[in-house]
Amino acid sequence: MTPAKLFKRRLLDDWTYQYRILRTAVDWTVAVYLIVPALIFASIYYSAWLRTPPEWFGYIPASLVAVFLYLFAWSGTVRFFIEEADQLFLVRSEGWMPAIKRRGLLYSLALQALTTALLAGALLPLLRAEGSGGALKLAALFLAVYAAKVNLGLLRQLAALAWAGWKRVAVSIALFAAGFLIYWACVQLILADTAAGYLAGPLLLAAAVPLGRRRLRAAGAFHADVQREREARLKLASLMLRGIVEGKKPRQRRVPLLLGRSQRVVRGTGASAVLADSLVKSVLRRPGQWKLYAQLTAVLAFAAWRLPGPMHVVLWAVAAFVLAYWMKSVARETLGASFFRMFAWSEINKQEALRKASFALAVPGLALIGLIAGGSISLPLGIAALVLSVPAAYAAAFLVTIWY
Repeated sequence: MTPAKLFKRRLLDDWTYQYRILRTAVDWTVAVYLIVPALIFASIYYSAWLRTPPEWFGYIPASLVAVFLYLFAWSGTVRFFIEEADQLFLVRSEGWMPAIKRRGLLYSLALQALTTALLAGALLPLLRAEGSGGALKLAALFLAVYAAKVNLGLLRQLAALAWAGWKRVAVSIALFAAGFLIYWACVQLILADTAAGYLAGPLLLAAAVPLGRRRLRAAGAFHADVQREREARLKLASLMLRGIVEGKKPRQRRVPLLLGRSQRVVRGTGASAVLADSLVKSVLRRPGQWKLYAQLTAVLAFAAWRLPGPMHVVLWAVAAFVLAYWMKSVARETLGASFFRMFAWSEINKQEALRKASFALAVPGLALIGLIAGGSISLPLGIAALVLSVPAAYAAAFLVTIWY
């Protein structure tokens, strides 16, 4: 047995496991009646759009596509195929752990290159309709996306090893913002057809070399690598079992990070106000929810800033319903928790609480989007949109909660 053979065995075992997971959801009937026809229709439309892009492609701004590509670059992880039992044998074997981790890093880089190439092929009709340039410019753009994905994946893991708690969250937010600024500058240089733009991708890839070496040599990363490998291996299974199997609940803080003194968020009296206040706090005290909320608000705000003319108003109205409906879904899911089922809430109180909670949660994001959307035209219009966000959020919350 050698490190290369052991890594190959683990890789084949992972592929077999993922294939078995897919087999549980995709049998021959699903493949014949759904997947194969969908692939045929997709190929037909793809070839048609590649020859003649549809007119509605022109309503999708290139900046929105660039933001989507950055979110793709931010996603994903770097795997090292380290298992928990390795601390008994491989850690003591000289050269085995570095060899396996090095192969895992190379495999992750190759997989990220493949997914980036597939995304580039899928977006090719849209990018051609946007007039993003020739083949060389598109290749430079996606090379920059791939380089950003590699660097961000390594930096996120290094940050997770160096900090914990709220410091890790703060560093992650700063890394997301700084990475976007560098990425956006590279995209603008590429679209401007400058020599610096064409060099951005190779330079970012060169910067990933010392980051990769530092990540491979990072001390105290064994248990974090084991946990990350377990999550990556079970990611597909968790997606299929979501809502069916209740996962292990994370350890709760003794004092919540937000609203630790139990301040009232939703004012008013009565059972509906108390229930709405509890729902809002339950959502805000879950880091995963307000992190997704911040990311969605940032994407919508950036799109509102870049859209032309009256499209600002359309996006602002759409954002009101999107935020209200999403917050209603999250609050309704929270309402089904065992704690809330302990009390005999009436259907009227539940509906009124969902309306108040959806309104309270949607207002901050919609106000920011309105301010940016109106401010991109003029400052008074931005202030007016900020003020009108309150009744707009209330109207959207009322409409999405008519049917409990």
